[in-house]
Amino acid sequence: MLKVVPLTDVAVWESEWINVLLAEFPEVKWLPYNAQVPMKDYALYVYNSDSALSLSPEILSGITKLKGAGLLHLGDEYLRSSLLDYAHFSYVVRMYSFSKTVTPGVLTIPIGPTPKLGPASSKPASRRKHTWMFAGDWKSDRSAMADQFTTWDKGLFSMPMPYNDAERLSRQDYLTGMSETAFAPCPAGNIVLETCRPYEALHFGAIPLLPRRKRMDPYRSLFGDHPLPTFENWKSAYRFARELYAKPDEMDALQTKCINWWQSTKSELATNVKSFIEDGQAGTFRKALQERFSGQAIGKIDRARELLAHQNRYQFQSRIAFRAKKAARFLSGSGTAKPTWSLVQDDTEKPTEP
Repeated sequence: MLKVVPLTDVAVWESEWINVLLAEFPEVKWLPYNAQVPMKDYALYVYNSDSALSLSPEILSGITKLKGAGLLHLGDEYLRSSLLDYAHFSYVVRMYSFSKTVTPGVLTIPIGPTPKLGPASSKPASRRKHTWMFAGDWKSDRSAMADQFTTWDKGLFSMPMPYNDAERLSRQDYLTGMSETAFAPCPAGNIVLETCRPYEALHFGAIPLLPRRKRMDPYRSLFGDHPLPTFENWKSAYRFARELYAKPDEMDALQTKCINWWQSTKSELATNVKSFIEDGQAGTFRKALQERFSGQAIGKIDRARELLAHQNRYQFQSRIAFRAKKAARFLSGSGTAKPTWSLVQDDTEKPTEP
């Protein structure tokens, strides 16, 4: 039995995805949170927080003495952690690619989809209701995507400004829309390129369109060669999707290739995770982790350089302009930005809003 022990009193929304990756284990038991963290040999400890990983000396001292104890590090999207705590574990499984963690004893896993997606879909892309779909709060890379794709009819698009819930697409309408779209542009999230959207698109049989940078391609880092289309800018992604949509047979063939790849990849990931954890429990990586993460912390400059590689010029310009407008509205007392909603030139009814 693999025992999973939470280190923070925060609900692990990724638990459904984590269980997929731990599926090769005969039994996995998630223990309830306890402020007095139990010390158990061969347990997998979960740190789930956007804040920097910083465990108490008492917890670290106890974990260091354990046999085969691992760390599952979630929520490190902003790379705030110095990573010194890694030296106290026998192995580390983490989300979000970071070049400074490419070392024996650290396995980076995809962040995966959000939970409770419902039934998967393999409906041919050529027979779907929407040409493309995106739903999510305004962010700079998403704005660049929208500038291109909103010129394409029969697309489903929702991008309200942050904190404007009134115009946000409901969860059910989002899931329904994803099962009826041919393409799913997957722009960057808060700060990094990898998001949950590609994995949700693949679940529903939509063809994900992924961003990359000249010095940053997280999906290539995670999966190696893969069939998912990736682009350095959204103009190229838009052109690719429009041209492929005009070739239904080729589009359906790529869709099938992506769906089949994802099914086999999930199985391979589960096998690799089990093998890695077993090696970690056997002590294979203990010395390497101690040598790599003891002493000097991963500095702020290294973390900033990594995050900058996810950005492009448009994102910088857009972020600065947005912050300037937000500040101007605040100073003038005109309130927050108005949300945007668009059902792109589609003659069907508008989805039910929450």
